[in-house]
Amino acid sequence: TISLVYGDIDSVDAATISTGVMTGIDVQTAASGHRLLIDASDGALKAYDAAGQYCLIDDAIAGGSLPGIDLDDTGGVLLRIKKDATNLIMANAGYIDIDTDESKYALKGECRYITAGTNDVQAVIGYAEDVGSAAFVGRMVGVFGEAKCTNANNSAQVIGVMGYVSGRTGSGDEYSGYFQGANFLVRLGDNAGADKLSVVDSDVAEVASINSNGDVDINGVLDFSAAPAKPKIYSQDAEPNIGNDTFAFWVDTNDSDKNYLILDVGGTQKKVELT
Repeated sequence: TISLVYGDIDSVDAATISTGVMTGIDVQTAASGHRLLIDASDGALKAYDAAGQYCLIDDAIAGGSLPGIDLDDTGGVLLRIKKDATNLIMANAGYIDIDTDESKYALKGECRYITAGTNDVQAVIGYAEDVGSAAFVGRMVGVFGEAKCTNANNSAQVIGVMGYVSGRTGSGDEYSGYFQGANFLVRLGDNAGADKLSVVDSDVAEVASINSNGDVDINGVLDFSAAPAKPKIYSQDAEPNIGNDTFAFWVDTNDSDKNYLILDVGGTQKKVELT
């Protein structure tokens, strides 16, 4: 037994140390390799593996003044969680794989609007950017959703990505989905007309669709009154040659401005006079 009120001891080899407070020293389970370290220099708790990668819990993460957690490898930060505006940072091509067998969420993003202002309120943001000059031939996807159904007994809806608006009482526009920039692509699951892009009303009754053969079905009225030049109206002496499987109107300026409806079926034009 060593009793010391105050003094310096360079080395202690003991099975058990009972003390009230140890101040200003590193405490670790091993000198290197797999170990748990309480670092006196920065007050952080670090768990190392044999390769030098570690998990760090600190009250001042990344040299800041707020607490957080770092998951590092020998090249830098893979994952950082900290209590500030960034909250979660990933670097060095790190990724998060969340796997759950529960019936709730693998990942849920929630953001509440509290104070007045013009900032966006965004629960989940996806962002992809190519940096540098290396050739890139893959796909850049901001947000990707996949739902895989292999259970023959599953009769539930299978939805890759879903968005909806609810509880709206304000006066602004409402969009369940909003897409901006470049083209918009919907790739259906077959090329035989079985799969389709559907528009349904609030009772989930289909009001319009276009299938994978390009066949369009509209249950309502197709109104061109706001765009009277579409379908195209030709005003000329000779009958116009319109595109295959299209229709148009013709004003025959060589015959008292008679009006005709022209329908092309597979390259053969048919017309009827409108009187």
